[in-house]
Amino acid sequence: MRAKNNSCAQISLEFIIMLGSLMTLAIVILGVVAYYSNIHYSDKSGDAAINLLDYVQEEIIVATKVKDGYVRGFELPQTMGGKPYTITIDSGELSIEHNGKEYSSIAPIVSGDFNDPSVDISNVLRKVDGVVYLNS
Repeated sequence: MRAKNNSCAQISLEFIIMLGSLMTLAIVILGVVAYYSNIHYSDKSGDAAINLLDYVQEEIIVATKVKDGYVRGFELPQTMGGKPYTITIDSGELSIEHNGKEYSSIAPIVSGDFNDPSVDISNVLRKVDGVVYLNS
């Protein structure tokens, strides 16, 4: 009779060890999935910022190449991925700060600055006497 009790105890112990191992494996797998989905979201956020930089840079380049009297309005998104961002231009450096990261590119020098996208999404480029004005 004693051999049967040891056999049941051993089976129970093996089952608990197996169940614990499976739970540990499941937690590790969930952690890896969460890590990679966070990287994927971060990459999309960076791509959106870079796309916005390219769009604004192109608008400014066009304004510098056309004749005086050029006026063009364009809109910026209020948020990127549901999170706020800031966009600035200073001495030919176009910058976007989003999610604690800064993305920048070179752009022609303009006079003025962007409207705060959380308040006003519209911006206007004007060219007068060879100078490009942004919201001025």
